[in-house]
Amino acid sequence: MGQHFLISRSLAERIVSVASIQNTETVFELGTGLGVLTGALCLKAGHVTSVEIDRRLAARARAALSKFENLRLECGDGLAVKACGGRSASATVSTSHCDIFASNLPYSHSRRAVEQLASAGFGRCIAMVQKEFALKLLAATKPPPSSEGRGNDRRAISVIAQYCFEIRIVMDVPAACFEPRPQVDSVVIEMIRKRTLDDAQILMINRIFSYRRKRLSSILRMVRDGDPGSGGAGGGDPTRLRVESAPAAPGTAADDYDRLRIDDLGIVDVVELAERLLGRRKMI
Repeated sequence: MGQHFLISRSLAERIVSVASIQNTETVFELGTGLGVLTGALCLKAGHVTSVEIDRRLAARARAALSKFENLRLECGDGLAVKACGGRSASATVSTSHCDIFASNLPYSHSRRAVEQLASAGFGRCIAMVQKEFALKLLAATKPPPSSEGRGNDRRAISVIAQYCFEIRIVMDVPAACFEPRPQVDSVVIEMIRKRTLDDAQILMINRIFSYRRKRLSSILRMVRDGDPGSGGAGGGDPTRLRVESAPAAPGTAADDYDRLRIDDLGIVDVVELAERLLGRRKMI
C-alpha cells in the first residue's frame, strides 16, 4: 500500500501534544502499523479505536499494546469504515462516537481518505501525509484576477478539503522517522471541521473538475446531457446558472458561462454548481 511506518516515539508524542487531545475525547486511528502513534494516543485520549488492514501487523500491535485498557484494535480496512454509524467490512468498527481522526496515511490512499473525511463526523483530524499532497490541499482557492486561470494548481481535492476544513501544516517530518525511509518530504497536517459534503456532492465535484479546461456552459451541457450518472440538472436553461460570488475577472457578469471556466469560481461557487447539477437547487 506504499506505507512508511512511523518509528519515532518522540515524534509521535509531539504530534499528540500538538493535537491537544483530552482524556475525555475518543480517537479513531487509521492504520495501526507498528503501534508507535497508537501508544502515544492511548496515553492522552479517553478511548482509541485503531484499525489495521495487515493481520500480522495487527497481531503484533495487539501484543505490544496489550497494557492499554482504553484501546480497541481491529483488523480490517479502515477506509471502509463509514462515518456516523456506518461499519467496516467486519461490521465491528464504528466511528460514530469518535471526536478525532489520526493517521500516518499511506501516500497512495491520501486522496481517498480526505474525501471520506469530508463526509465524516470528526471534529478535527491530524495526519501525516506527503508534503506535495498537503500543498495540493492548500492550493489557492482562486487564481489572481490577471491569470485567467492559467497556472492554478487547485484540484477537486483542494475544493473538497478547503470547503470542509480549516487546514494547516503543523510540522515537517524527517525521513529518518519512518521505516522504510520515504524518498519524498512528509508533513503533519491538522484539519478542523467547518462543513461536510455527502458522497454525491464529492462525486459531482470530481466530475466537474474532469472538464476543468472547458467553459462552464460546455461543462453544464455535458453533465446534464452526456452523463446520466449526474442526477440531472432539475430543469431550466443550464447556461444561465448563477453563482453566488463575483468571478475572478473584475466586471465579468456572474452568468457569463460562455466565458468562465471552473478555475474562475470560488470554493462555495463550485459546491453550488455541484448542488444544482445534482438537481437539488433550481437552475435560474
